[in-house]
Amino acid sequence: MKSKYGGYLAALSALAILQPISSRALADNQLAVHDGADNVSSFRQALESGFNNWDLDKNGVLDDDEIDSCIQDPSIKGKSAAALSAIKVYRRSHSHLQPFQISDVSPVEQDGALSKQHKDLVSLYSRLLKRITGDPPVLFARTLPHIDGIKQGNTGDCYLLSTVAGLAYHDPQRLAALIVPNRDGSYTVNFPQHEPITVPPPTDCEIASYTDDAQDGYWLHVIEKAWGVYRDRKRNHTEAVDSVIHGGSGGGAIMFVTGNACVRYPTSATDIREIRAQLVEAMQNKRVVNTGTPTHCLTVLNYDPAVDTITIWNPWGSSKFYKPANQVMKNGVFTMALSEFMQNFVSILVEKDRPATQEDYSKLKKSKKLHP
Repeated sequence: MKSKYGGYLAALSALAILQPISSRALADNQLAVHDGADNVSSFRQALESGFNNWDLDKNGVLDDDEIDSCIQDPSIKGKSAAALSAIKVYRRSHSHLQPFQISDVSPVEQDGALSKQHKDLVSLYSRLLKRITGDPPVLFARTLPHIDGIKQGNTGDCYLLSTVAGLAYHDPQRLAALIVPNRDGSYTVNFPQHEPITVPPPTDCEIASYTDDAQDGYWLHVIEKAWGVYRDRKRNHTEAVDSVIHGGSGGGAIMFVTGNACVRYPTSATDIREIRAQLVEAMQNKRVVNTGTPTHCLTVLNYDPAVDTITIWNPWGSSKFYKPANQVMKNGVFTMALSEFMQNFVSILVEKDRPATQEDYSKLKKSKKLHP
């Protein structure tokens, strides 16, 4: 009997096992569709309720200056902030677009499907809303700043994030000491060798529109804003942080944030023994060391002289394959042989144990011109 009905019984057993799985999969798919519809509706409601207030000149469209002005408004919160920020972030990578208007995301698109722009905006809205609601309204959510939550996102501020992350990893107390909370809720950032810079607490829109700190508190937004205020002294940007996110010098950021000198050691013109010596000294003294490819800045977490390997953190914070290093990252971190590093990275930028001078800035620029 066992042999006669074994196959039949096995088939029944398989069907019994597969059925609940198929039902769950169908339910999960229906839930995903339902959540997607909810996000579309939620985004639409937030857009319609806030648009007239964001349209400062009441002409029916949002230009970039209006968006950037509203980004700084602390009264715009939650879903409204996520919707406005989604528009800003989307336009950051689509600069050819005309000023935004509600008809750009019509309730019913042609043939009933959402346009790609509409889908992208809804996706951004959902993600940014989670960021806003998940960020604790305190300076440090875990007593001191941490590197593990930083993710660059769609911004060109890798040079600053690498520097700040290097400090957060090697000497978080030194980084935390830069920021002083004020009674009125503002924060004063004391970059060494520079006048103190006071900034208001970050708005929901600013938290959503710029670097992701993964629920580590306001500290990264505060530093980013203060650096933006300094860089935008001539007021070329409606929102100061926009002056930060379009590239900069990893060595210059080290000198500005730490107040100490920074020396560039190009891999093409420096003996590997000198690179080893610089890494050992810097790691022992909790100094920031940045590195990079021609277009991207990263920070050095460790050098192990026993096996001659270097551990690097990428501000992307992802766990993907990083092609320039031929390495798979884990939350942005990867380790490689120093000999391979010398072939794939252009330099190391090493913080020194002395105050930065104007000559240090000049030498840094000259070194980059000589050894691009």
